[in-house]
Amino acid sequence: MQKKSSRARRSPPCRRNDAPALRLPRNWVPIGFGCLFAGALGTPADAQDALQSALSFDSILQTQANAPAESPPGQPHLGPVLLTLGASSGVSFNNNINLSQNNTQSDVILNAGLNLGAVWPATLQSQLNFSTLLGYDYYLYHPVNNYVNVAPGSVLNWNFLLDEWTLTLYDQFSYTRNVSTVASVSNTTGIPLFDNTIGLRAQWQPEHWQVQLGYSYNNNISDAAAYDYLNSTSDYLFAQGAWRFANATQLGLEASTSITQYTQKIQPDNTSYSLGPYLQWQVTKAISNSLRGGWTYYSFDATPVQRASTLSSYYFGLDLTHQLTQFVSQTLSAQRSVSAGINSGSAYNEQLTVNYGVNWSAAPWLHLGLNLSYEKGQQPANQFSFNNLEHYDRYGISPSISYQITKQLSASLIYSFWDKNSNISGNSYKQDALNLQLQYAF
Repeated sequence: MQKKSSRARRSPPCRRNDAPALRLPRNWVPIGFGCLFAGALGTPADAQDALQSALSFDSILQTQANAPAESPPGQPHLGPVLLTLGASSGVSFNNNINLSQNNTQSDVILNAGLNLGAVWPATLQSQLNFSTLLGYDYYLYHPVNNYVNVAPGSVLNWNFLLDEWTLTLYDQFSYTRNVSTVASVSNTTGIPLFDNTIGLRAQWQPEHWQVQLGYSYNNNISDAAAYDYLNSTSDYLFAQGAWRFANATQLGLEASTSITQYTQKIQPDNTSYSLGPYLQWQVTKAISNSLRGGWTYYSFDATPVQRASTLSSYYFGLDLTHQLTQFVSQTLSAQRSVSAGINSGSAYNEQLTVNYGVNWSAAPWLHLGLNLSYEKGQQPANQFSFNNLEHYDRYGISPSISYQITKQLSASLIYSFWDKNSNISGNSYKQDALNLQLQYAF
């Protein structure tokens, strides 16, 4: 057996041939309406654009690094390429698809999707990963809202080792129109948006130090004329340096900057910066914690109806996971974010998001879950003034149950409720949704 080098003990994002990485779990979460509602309770809005883009990709690398070392028996493959294939189908009942206060629209949504994944350990030093969730949502009573969905988190990345560095080339992409995950939006059934980020990440881990550098280029494109004011390009730069006290515990400093330009001059072009410390701490075997925070600054260019302006603010993030018992786990997150605005003419959005989730494996074939969410934010209410602000808060609750029918077939039932209050007349709403899904893993 070939002797492993010291780099193999550093647990880099790129895994070697003796530990093939990314295999999406058999009980994967289905895409479509129900998935997006379940994720809404656990996913904060984009914050400090370059920093959040980097953290989003970090979570993908962590998922790949935590993949089982051995392939499940019978996992499909093409030569050395390991494959993941699954399918889902479901139905959702929603009493307010357009997030409206006074003119609500109800609908029944049918959805179907495919889960595709591939891992190719090209050499002892490199590995190619691909994963995506593709789906289609069909509205029985409002078919104008039908759409193809490419779930956020879809990625193609190539990890390889070069001396003491781990280099990663990647392309993250998604296409979705769901806005239930965005508390700042009201009175629309969806904002179709294609998001693509291509980038390079370099990681260096000499002894107890860890240094990361990254550059990425982002495109946002809407294929609906009503929302093409969001069409933009961005350059993201990210740097991070930390002292590693242990394999899963480190303390360091992170910085980011982004430059965003819009094709139309409705949203202001902007440059943003963020700087602050962060801590990743494996408190005990059952408890892990991530904490970050710092200063963020936006400089907005002038538009035909707005003067140039600046925003100096702050961000923080707390993520706590606790494995209470072998069968019960809980998570708590609190995020204070600053991001570019989504509503027409709204330059920015500041939001606090708190999420709590608990999961109980009542039996090997039965799983119960509960997610609670609270969001509080503010944003310019129109494109003519930074001083006229919308203040809103929103809370959500989502209990769920999943049942393993056979080794490969499972079912899930998810209920979601949102209640938003706003100081702007017509922007408050309530929404109930019930989603039933069947998932099959080949």
